[in-house]
Amino acid sequence: MLIQTVAQRTTTRPTVQANHSQRSWVVLLGAVFIATGAVGLLLEQALEKLVATVIGASTPAAAVVLAVYFSGLAAGGALYARFGTRIGRPLAVYGVLEGLVGAWALFMRVFFDGIQAWSAAVVQSAGDSASALLVVRFLIACLWIIPPTVAMGASFPAIVGGLSRLPGAREARTTLAIFYTLNLVGAIVGTLGGAYWLLPLGGPGAALLCCCFLEVFVCTIALRLDGLAGSAIPPGPAARPSAEGRDVPSIVDSRTAVVLALGALSGFVFFAFEVAAVHLIGATVGTSAYAFADMLAAILVGMLVSGLLVGLVGRRTAVFSEVALGAVLAAGALALAITTMAWDDLPQLFLLVEPDSFATAEAYRFLFSGALLIPPAIALGGIYPLLFRLAWFDEERREALAGLLVAANALGCFTGALASAFILIPRFGSQATLLGLAVLLGLGTALFAFVGSSTRGTRRALVIAAALSVVCAVAQPRWEWRGITSGANVHFNASYTLPGTDLLFVHEDVHGGVTSVVKNPGKPRVLLTNGKFQGDDGGQMPAQVGFALVPLIHLPRTGQALVIGLGTGHSAEVVADAGFTQVDIAEIAPGIVKAAREILGDLNGHVLDKPNVSLHLDDGRNFVLRTAKSYDLVTIEISSVWFAGATNLYAREFYQAVHDKIAVDGVLQQWVQLHHISTTELLATILTLRDVFEHVELYMVGGQGILLASKQGLEVREAAIARLQALPTMAEHMAVLERRSFGRIDDLPRWRLYDERAIDSLRDRFPDHVRNTDMNRFLEYTTPRYQIASGNKRENVRALLDLLPPDEAAARRAILLP
Repeated sequence: MLIQTVAQRTTTRPTVQANHSQRSWVVLLGAVFIATGAVGLLLEQALEKLVATVIGASTPAAAVVLAVYFSGLAAGGALYARFGTRIGRPLAVYGVLEGLVGAWALFMRVFFDGIQAWSAAVVQSAGDSASALLVVRFLIACLWIIPPTVAMGASFPAIVGGLSRLPGAREARTTLAIFYTLNLVGAIVGTLGGAYWLLPLGGPGAALLCCCFLEVFVCTIALRLDGLAGSAIPPGPAARPSAEGRDVPSIVDSRTAVVLALGALSGFVFFAFEVAAVHLIGATVGTSAYAFADMLAAILVGMLVSGLLVGLVGRRTAVFSEVALGAVLAAGALALAITTMAWDDLPQLFLLVEPDSFATAEAYRFLFSGALLIPPAIALGGIYPLLFRLAWFDEERREALAGLLVAANALGCFTGALASAFILIPRFGSQATLLGLAVLLGLGTALFAFVGSSTRGTRRALVIAAALSVVCAVAQPRWEWRGITSGANVHFNASYTLPGTDLLFVHEDVHGGVTSVVKNPGKPRVLLTNGKFQGDDGGQMPAQVGFALVPLIHLPRTGQALVIGLGTGHSAEVVADAGFTQVDIAEIAPGIVKAAREILGDLNGHVLDKPNVSLHLDDGRNFVLRTAKSYDLVTIEISSVWFAGATNLYAREFYQAVHDKIAVDGVLQQWVQLHHISTTELLATILTLRDVFEHVELYMVGGQGILLASKQGLEVREAAIARLQALPTMAEHMAVLERRSFGRIDDLPRWRLYDERAIDSLRDRFPDHVRNTDMNRFLEYTTPRYQIASGNKRENVRALLDLLPPDEAAARRAILLP
């Protein structure tokens, strides 16, 4: 007996140690999959920002990126289902796939300049055809994004196959749901860590290098685990071919088709919802890169909660019944219908708090957006992982089926993103889009009640829930747009839209968000984009005139002009009236164009109808890349630089593109904000421009900063002033300055803050100061931090004056800071 006991102990100890080791491998593989999730979101953020420099920064452009991203995932999942299962070493495949993702991140980081230049040339080849441009942008996005996403799409089924070979993870349904949740943990870390730490620290370039480093780690661990599994563990049942010797195509039976259809429906609804959320977050929560990261993180948190519920609830029950899926579908329909009611009230929450720091303000943005995004994300996010715990997810075919399910879900995401951005929101609006998705899910729940439910009581409950969601969606009143356009989210106050405000105009589009024109008693009309001030017919008129007149007095001729950013149209009118042969206006937002034409035509002299004016509905940077013209004047008056994507027009690469398209003696004018910004960002903007243009000056007119740049020189030309004074069309514009105590047109040079010599001195004094580039996007991540600060224009101007010699500073201070 003693000998037998000793023998048993001797033989069981290695087994216990082996089981412990195998469990450790599963834990390590889970940690690796967290890193994979972080890389996925980091890489998505980095590539989206970089590719936006050549395909545009609008919501449709972002939808194209999303669609391409998920088409790559779909292709990867389908390819693995077709070929990957035959290799027999899924962990090795997983490691190689992640290594390829890391290699692509490194490739993009090292060769970005050349790739960007080539892509810009391809965009230019599209000419003025809108359809050709859309195709070209899509193809460029594919070339940038498809290679890594195909590998990402194949990695999840490879993980499924790897788990099938580890005895510590034989129960696929429970373990897969848990691994799906771990991947979401990594995605949340990648989203928030990228937006609040890595991207502000080093921009997309740092994110790409971080992705490369993490993927080297993932690849190494996966290959090591493959070696250990191959030497110590016999193949699991999923690794062996079935008795019938079935090929991959034969796995698509009727039950599998239902699974794939539900996976596609989940992706379609979820990403149609996400695109609508991106659009609405800009109008109600914020337009900075941080606000959109908060939105994405809130959605991922909701998905994480649903993943935890699916993965951890009922762990002893390997298979959920179809009733659970019907309940989740009904919950998704109800959550969408109920939360849609509150979007027009969301901005009012910002009036209830007074954040004392950037971190506090962002915490409020996350909480407020999460209140509307997390509930539907929990319900909608539960559909996909739940499919892995249904009886019709066949254990014998799980590796290949996982690949097909990834492909089907990604295909749904692809079509949902495109349909929402290009069809649903433009045609029906965001409210109808959200409610339509709720109705779609409600009808799907009712259908599923009869297809997937076997008991009368369950069928009745699901039909009642579906009916409630449909009624809730159909019976909702239309949103109160005064609430959505209040702008309370911008600075945590309601400056322009109050209960008694007259809403003269409102327009919703996916390019520019929500455009509105408001009028308060005794106040001027104000043009707003997503609640953010764009211009008025009152106190901002001198600045709007000055934006045009200051560069005009430096021009030797008035041939071709380009205006980027229409706004109220007042500045464009001044340019058009100055005698230019041709004035091109590039404006990204159809709502801005419609407001300028229909509501503010009396302010801008109906500039869009002038014979020498051509309107181009396009991203300003994209237009510069595409045009073959040479301009005498390029004037830029876009919104605040902390708008996500606005930094594309403050980057060194953009300035170089303008430098290539401007005449030798032409002038670039760019508005630069002096408020809600620090001196550090002002210096970065000035020095970045000076690195590209040989001659730069800084003016301050109407309380606004005006940067001028030229290749040849920036002398004030008496002939240009005389020519402008002789034009009857310019008399009223110059009178605006005189009425507001800015003097005559020939008095404008005294509003110069920095001349060329002072700018050059600044450059010599701060040679190592950070510049804003496509690869670091410095301004995009620093300027939002001053959004809630009190207007600090005087402090910034005073700081700039203090950098001048004392005598010059005193003379200019007397004029600029009386």
